[in-house]
Amino acid sequence: MRRRDGRPPAPPAGTEAARAAYRQRTDPDDLVPLLWDSDTDGPGGCAGPARGRTLLFGRHGVGVELQVAGPSRRSLRVRLLTPAAAGRAAVAVVLGGGRRVALCPVGGGTFTATDVPPGLARLRLARAGRRPMLTAWVLLD
Repeated sequence: MRRRDGRPPAPPAGTEAARAAYRQRTDPDDLVPLLWDSDTDGPGGCAGPARGRTLLFGRHGVGVELQVAGPSRRSLRVRLLTPAAAGRAAVAVVLGGGRRVALCPVGGGTFTATDVPPGLARLRLARAGRRPMLTAWVLLD
């Protein structure tokens, strides 16, 4: 199906990325930005599905490490790097469509999830007595 101006429609991934960028623009100040991505900042500058990926987020005294691994890079391991942030925290993955996937706590400020679908995602950190914090959107592929 073509648009009225005759050009082809935007690909679904492009449309989803544009929506995520708009949502991020309208988020509260509790955004935890991406500081480092092993796919782009690590040795060699890129990684394939067979190799794991590490992302680091940080702001407001909160540090978060996200490891993406496993077959097709669909297993997540999140580690809260700030001890104060780890106490009584809950972590979820928010997918591009808004669906949330809760991560299971395994102790020591570490949380895991398996079978996370590829696509746009961000982490939601909920801590007792504080507003939730959201990481920047990233593409899990």
